[in-house]
Amino acid sequence: MSKIKPSSLEGVEILSISEDNTGIDPKRTKSQVIKNSIDKVVQPVVDNMITKVEDVSEKVIEATTKLNQLSPKKKHMTLEEKKINYLTAAIIAIDEYGPSCSMEQIAAQAGVSKPIIYKVFKDRDGLIAAVSEYSEHSITSEVNKALTYGMETIFNDPRAVITSAIYAYVCFMEQNQNLYFFLKQNLSKSTLSNSFVTIIAKQVSVSLDEFLHHYNMDTGPAELWGNSIIGMVGQATEWWIEHKILSRQRMVDYLVNLIWSGFEGIAIDSGVNIYSK
Repeated sequence: MSKIKPSSLEGVEILSISEDNTGIDPKRTKSQVIKNSIDKVVQPVVDNMITKVEDVSEKVIEATTKLNQLSPKKKHMTLEEKKINYLTAAIIAIDEYGPSCSMEQIAAQAGVSKPIIYKVFKDRDGLIAAVSEYSEHSITSEVNKALTYGMETIFNDPRAVITSAIYAYVCFMEQNQNLYFFLKQNLSKSTLSNSFVTIIAKQVSVSLDEFLHHYNMDTGPAELWGNSIIGMVGQATEWWIEHKILSRQRMVDYLVNLIWSGFEGIAIDSGVNIYSK
């Protein structure tokens, strides 16, 4: 009768066959047992490694796909393109987070770090200056449209032109109030005044000069009145945005009534009938 004696491989018990009358090769049987034992130990490790490799491969594929989706311009943007891209991100972030919007939030919106934005605009003040310049261009463009269009009818219906210009200013300020108050917090009062008041006042002054000249009235105070009107409208609009106790149209109508009454009084004192031409 055959004898069966125990042996082991790395803690795994294996049965070693010394003799067998069944015709089965003892060495082959032992090799198979050893292989099965090793498979039980090694296979889980291999499976774990395969899983990790697959996870890494998926991440690489995902990153590569996103990179390939970028346009050539975004991969290799010029300095000017970067400025436009980061400025746009700043405007969006300010609109979303309000006047207290941080540089971190702007950088996150742009998808870059703060140092990269600062590098493009030289520093934080450079970015704020770019935002201010954008605001200047936008608001003066809106008011200028109203004045330019109105100049065709200013002598037939000057009150309508005044209404149109003030309405354009109020609408812009209301729609971009986060931007306005962000700049107010980050710029000196004099700088902000130059950005929003002085530039528009010049446009209004030109229109007033033409209006007064048309009626043979003294054009000397045109610039003074232009600055006075915009200063009043700007301060009133800021107050209205913070309180909103009147509708937009009602607020505009009240301002127009006050300004127009002043023109009527000046015309009467000058002996001019502004409704006759």
